[in-house]
Order: sequence, then C-alpha cells, then structure tokens
Amino acid sequence: MVKNIDGVSSVITQDEIMYDGVIADLRPDYVVHGDNWKEGPMKAIRDNVISLLQRYGGKLMKPTFVEMNKKIYNKIKKIMDNEFNINEKILLIDKLAAFACSHYNGKFSDNVLENELLKIADTIPLESKVLVKKDTMLHVVTECYPIGGHTKVVNEWISHMDSFEHYCVLLNQVGEIPTWLKKTCGERLIVLDQRLTYLEKAQLLRNLAIDKEYVILHVHMNDPIPILAFGHRSFPRPVIFYNHADHLFWLGVSISDLVIDLRKTGQDITIFARGARSSVIGYVPTSARRKHSKKEAKLLLGFSPESKLVVSSGSSYKYVTNDEFLGDMALDIINHVDCNFIFIGPSSCKENRWKKICDSSNSRIKAVGSISDLSEYELYLDACDVYLDSHPLGSGTAVLQAGMRGDTPILTCSNCWDVLKASYAVCSDVNELKGKLLDILQLKTERAEIIKLSGEIATRHSVENWSRNLEEVIKRLDPIHIVDGNFRSSIINNEITKELINLQTQQTEVTNMGVQLRKFKLKNIIRLFFVVFSLKTFISDIPRLYRRLIK
Repeated sequence: MVKNIDGVSSVITQDEIMYDGVIADLRPDYVVHGDNWKEGPMKAIRDNVISLLQRYGGKLMKPTFVEMNKKIYNKIKKIMDNEFNINEKILLIDKLAAFACSHYNGKFSDNVLENELLKIADTIPLESKVLVKKDTMLHVVTECYPIGGHTKVVNEWISHMDSFEHYCVLLNQVGEIPTWLKKTCGERLIVLDQRLTYLEKAQLLRNLAIDKEYVILHVHMNDPIPILAFGHRSFPRPVIFYNHADHLFWLGVSISDLVIDLRKTGQDITIFARGARSSVIGYVPTSARRKHSKKEAKLLLGFSPESKLVVSSGSSYKYVTNDEFLGDMALDIINHVDCNFIFIGPSSCKENRWKKICDSSNSRIKAVGSISDLSEYELYLDACDVYLDSHPLGSGTAVLQAGMRGDTPILTCSNCWDVLKASYAVCSDVNELKGKLLDILQLKTERAEIIKLSGEIATRHSVENWSRNLEEVIKRLDPIHIVDGNFRSSIINNEITKELINLQTQQTEVTNMGVQLRKFKLKNIIRLFFVVFSLKTFISDIPRLYRRLIK
C-alpha cells in the first residue's frame, strides 16, 4: 500500500527502535522526523540518529509534529464532512478520533465530530415512557481485558457498590472475557455481536439502558456508539463518563452529565480543554489487600523467606527506552545488594533485550511476561519488599495496589496520582530511583514514611471509601439527561498544558518508531506509515481514504 504512493521508491521494515541498521544501510542525505523527541525518553533516540548522521553524513529535518498531525486530522475531517453514507461517516469519525487519540494535535475533544453523531442519534427510534428500575446501573464497556487497570475498575465498581443492581454490556469484545469479570457480573453480563453495525449496536445499547437509573461509560476514547445511543435529545437517563484516559482525546463530552476524573490535572483538562459541563474527582478504587505475609508469599513463589524481592509490573511497551532502562538499573543493583527482581509484563522469552539482562543476572532478574491470573499477580505484590513502577511510562493502578499493602515501599518516576505528590515515592529520574531503592534495601529509609503513605493511599483509594463517596455524588446528580453539542474547549494555563503535552508525547512517541503503544484492538485496523526515510505517520485503515487523502 505504501509502495503505491507517488514518490515512494522503496519501503523497509524497521525491527529495532534504534536506527543504527537503517541509517548504516541507507546512508540517507536526509532523515525526517517530527519534533516530539527533544525531551524525555525519546531524546535518546534523537541523540542516536544525530550521532549516526555525524558518522555517515546526512541532515536531520524536523517538521513540526503537532502541526503535522493537525493537517492530517483536518484533511480526514474534510473527507468525513463530504461523506453521505451514514455507516461510512461513523467509521470515519471512529478512525479520526483514534488518530487524534494516538497523535496529539492540540485537541482533547471536537464538537464537530460529536455533532455529526448527535444528528444521527436523533434518527434512531427511541422508546417512550419506559419506567425506570430504581437503584440500577448499566456499565458500558467497549472491550474488557485480563490485564491492566481499566477492566479491574469495572469489576471493583460492580463488586463493591452493592446498593445498586449492576448490569454490564460489552460493545466490541474481541479477546477472552476475564473469568473474574464473568463471575462478578453473572447473568447480567451482555456481549453484543461484533458483526452488528454501529447503528444496530447503538439501538441495542439504548434499549438496554432505557430502564436503568444510571448509565456509566468505561469506553474506548474513539468509540462512537455511546453518542449514537445516548445522543437523542429525549433520552431520559443521566450518563456518567469514567475518565480513565484523561490525557488523551476522547468522544463523549456532549452526552456526559457528569465526568468522573481521577486526579486534579485530569479535571482541569475535562473542564477547560474539553468543555465538559460537570466533573468530580473520583480517584481509582482498589480492594487489593495483603492475603499472605511476605514470608509466606515468598515461599509460595520459590524464594527464601529471608531474600529481598523487588517487583515491577506494566505492559511491555512501557519499559521501552534506550536511556534509563530499568533492566540495566536492576543489573547494577544486584552487584551492590543481594536481592532479586521480578518484572511482570516484559518477557525474556520474547524480547532479546530482556533475555540478555536476565541471562547476565545468574537468575536474579526475571522477566516473566503477563500474568492474567489475579491471585498469582497479587501473590507477587504480597511477596515484594519494594515495588517499582514501570518506566518511562507508568502503570498507575499497579502502584496503588502495591501501596495498599501497608508496609511495601513504592517508587515511581511518573507522579501519576495526587496522593503521591511530595511523598518519598516520587523520583525525578532513574538515578534518584536507584538511590532510593538502595537506601530501602539497605534499611536506610524511615519505615514511618512508608506506612504513612500507605495509609493515605488506603484513605483515598480503598474501594470502601471510594464507593461510599461516589455513591453520594451520584445520588445527588440531576436525574434529567442533557445533550449539549455546543461545548467549547479553552486554552488552559501553560503549566498544565506542558504537563499534558508531555503525557501525550510519552503515550504516542514510540508509535513514530513503528511500535504499537495503544492497543485498541479495533476491528479491521491497519496502520499505514508514510515513510520519508524514518518518518512514519499513521493515517487510516480505509484504502479509499488513502487515495483521496494524498491527492
């Protein structure tokens, strides 16, 4: 497909995140890359390219990354404006929102896209005068997963807010449904047929929700179905949006009577950058409590009860970096302290970099891959003496789960949660993290600090406190649903803007290297990379769109 674009003479596959092989083979006169790699983890890749060009000759060209994304976004948007087939238009909006989510263009919402969906929503028949079933909630999920915090929040909500009768609908389930979610939901778990059209799913979703007292959205950022279902001006039930991706573009502002944000920064975006009507900070619930003593858990995992164990977890891509690689740090630490490292997510069987680290450690560093069994995963958290957040991208929910264990120190460079700010847990970089880790392992850290932070996490994020506080907020919510397509976003202050752009860049930076960061698992997605030596830009998955876009 890329080869057929005018001006492209050849296409190569880049298997490694660094450019050594590509530049050595091609000896390009110019390497073109966006401007999103001057700071943070991407800086190491930029430095690598510059050093290679100094060795082989050539010049680095730096188009403006955000401006480039804006141009592509607006071109696709014009195609959407001129599309009269309803299903094609919805598909274009879906893919355009996915592009905006994974390629930062300055937007966190777009009322033009949402108004197109609202017009379609008004054409879908609405049942009238359906009596509401009091104290009922419908949880709407695009797709659930066995790992990560997204699905666990749904499970915690249904399990612990027991004054409500909960129903859960999965709109586009591709993978296996976690057994623990099936057990929690029982017969109230509804899975829509993937073969249904957008409009058919929207009609079914609306019919499922019409008699429920509240609708809770836990959906993917680019999912258009909730707006199609709840964007009818006469839909009667309040809609609550659980904002699990507060730093990314998403669809749903026009139908959200309340947005539940997870932190103050996210709330600022919701109100000012998205233009939402109402927001509360609801935090993230976790019921993770210690089930075994550290010694018992270590024995069950095959470690000596007296050994020191450091655990880190997160999706494998969250560890991808050249600079400040946690595997290298772990290798250095075991030369100073007798301890073991377990990395959950990365796999030494599948990734050469981790294999080299583990092979060099005399079995003291293990990268065990993903663990979908919750009881096994929590056993590692029970056993660990120190928990390390993934880096350069953090795994926020896992940090809270570890921190809830009472006496387990946690260390992170991401500063994701309000409760961690100004605590011992936050490190400015991996060097500081390494120093603090050595202090903890060598018993130089005050245990009082660790216990204090654990108590604060429990107070704010324990599922009991969370469900009680959130239930009070929901019951005070106006029972009348309002659809508002006239929302307007504003420019937020520079400090917050910088933080958000950094978050956006961290989430999307590896995409430009040809590595998939956002695992949407959307039906029929094909990522197209326009290659000008090293520049690769995801566009869309519709061949007709490619041809029209490049004209």
